[in-house]
Order: sequence, then C-alpha cells, then structure tokens
Amino acid sequence: MRHFCTYFDSAYVWKGLALYESLRNVASDFCLHIMALDEKSYEFLSALSCESLTVDNLKDIETEQLLKLKQERTRAEYCWTCGPEIILHIIEKYGLSDVTYLDSDLMFFSTYDVIYDEIGDASVAITPQYAKNSNLTGKYCVQFMFFKNDEQGMGCLKWWRDRCLEWCYARYEDGKFGDQKYLDDFPRLFEKVAIVHQRGVGVAEWNMELYEYHDGMVEYEGVSAPLVFYHYHGMRVSAENGVMTLQLFDCPYSKRFDELFFQPYMQLIAKNLKKYFGQEVHSFRVKKKSLWSRILTRVKAVFRNIGIVQKIYFKVHKHKGWEESKL
Repeated sequence: MRHFCTYFDSAYVWKGLALYESLRNVASDFCLHIMALDEKSYEFLSALSCESLTVDNLKDIETEQLLKLKQERTRAEYCWTCGPEIILHIIEKYGLSDVTYLDSDLMFFSTYDVIYDEIGDASVAITPQYAKNSNLTGKYCVQFMFFKNDEQGMGCLKWWRDRCLEWCYARYEDGKFGDQKYLDDFPRLFEKVAIVHQRGVGVAEWNMELYEYHDGMVEYEGVSAPLVFYHYHGMRVSAENGVMTLQLFDCPYSKRFDELFFQPYMQLIAKNLKKYFGQEVHSFRVKKKSLWSRILTRVKAVFRNIGIVQKIYFKVHKHKGWEESKL
C-alpha cells in the first residue's frame, strides 16, 4: 500500500477532496493521511468516514515553539513551517516504512507507479520544477516528496524541519526561499536522494508551455512520458448560482490547456460538490488575468530577479491573500 500525506484548511477543502478523488481514480491500494489545519476542516473531514483516508488535527502537534512562530509568520509561512513536522508526525503515528507528501492542489491523471519505479530503493525523492526562476525559488518543488523511514530519510526530513523552524518566509533571502529552496541541499547533504526526472510529474504553470501533449502523454525534446499529475498552484475555485469559476493568476491560458487541465479539474471539483455538499454546478468558466495584471506580473518578475532591488521587492511584496473558507 502507498501512503500519502497532505495538509489543508477549510479554504482548500475543495482542492484537497479533488486530490483524494483523483487518487481514487488512478489507484485503489493507497491511504491519504490528511492533517486538518483548522477546526472546521477537521470536523468536516472526520465526519466523512471515507475509505483510504485518515484525518489528524494540527492543534494536537503544535508545540510551544510552533505556536510562537504562528504569531510571527503569515498564514502561508506558518503552513510551510509545519510541513516537515506534519510528515514526521504521520510516519511516527501510523508506523509507516515510508510516506509521500503531496501538495493539496494536485490532480492525478494516471498511475503513480512510474514515479516509484524511478525512485527505486532511494530514501528520499524530490521533483524538479523546470522553472525559469529556479535560482530564486529553488531547483525542486515541494509538491511531491518521498521519505523512507530509515537513517538517511529521517535524517533528511529532520534537517529540513529544523531549517524551516529557523527560517521560513515567503521571500528570497541569503539563498533561502520559504520551505522550498532548502531542497536544493538534499542531494549534497544526504545519500540515496532520487531526483524524479519524468516530465509528466509536476506539470504546472511554470513549465507547461515547454511540452507537447498527446494521448495522455507529455513530450519534451522527443521523449514522451505519462502525464501523472498537474499542479494547480495559485488558482482559485469558486461556485455561485450553479457557475464554477477557475481564476488564473500567473498561469498561461490556451484552449488546449483548457481542455487538458482546467476543465477536468473543475469537473472533478463539481462532482465532489454534488457528492459531499449536495451542490449542483451547471456551467464552467475560466477567468484569465487582465492585460494590466499580466504586465504587472512581468514587471514584478523582473524586479525580484535583479539582485540590487531584491531586498526592497520582498519587503514590499506580500504573499497572495488566502482563499475564503469553503465550509
């Protein structure tokens, strides 16, 4: 059985359920361990009694140190800070030989077996971003992380936890960025760290324009691989009067991308709304960024990548506001 873990609160519950149902669509022998970040999500998820699912409450593992950091860091930064501690807690509580962390805003399109074939007997596995700004945010993405319960795996996880407790902010500073840029050091500091190179693992807004797509495959430089999962980073989903809207921020849009990624995600969430909330959705729309927003995004990207003004940029720039609760 494959064990996965993730975390989210009541604002992300639609996305978390989409992750769960997409796993059910591609596999049967798995368990998703969810850490609920607030009381609303914990009570809601606990009442569902879903198969292949466990639910824990963040407040049960919040130490005095974490509670102090909770007052000092933004909501997003605190979530990132807790991430490694959550993974460690899941391993220890459920006595797991290994676990794979998944971001809650993923959707699986095909089996994950090909990933573990590549991981082999490694103790840790991480996935590259293949992003233009990887020097700033890191070579690898936190989206999918495998940790084995052995000396190397636990050593790496605990090192990452300690670094995030020391510093975890939504800005670039002294070679650090959030919880993510620490991953750059994993292969250097620890043995048996696998890098998952398949391009169908972690398709997202920052790399989706690099590829060709056909028959469930992702092609890059003549090499094809299955589309395993898409990462819906930075997208917001809402539903009102039977209309579901997917709000894009930094994500490129095309009719092809709409067919491949945006419509399937909205349809899955709509199916879940009916199943779990009794809410009907009759139509779907994708809301693209305005011309002004696209220009502003490009200007921001330029400023944050110029060394001399980076510190000023990250003092002024704040992480995007949190979504509203869905419960």
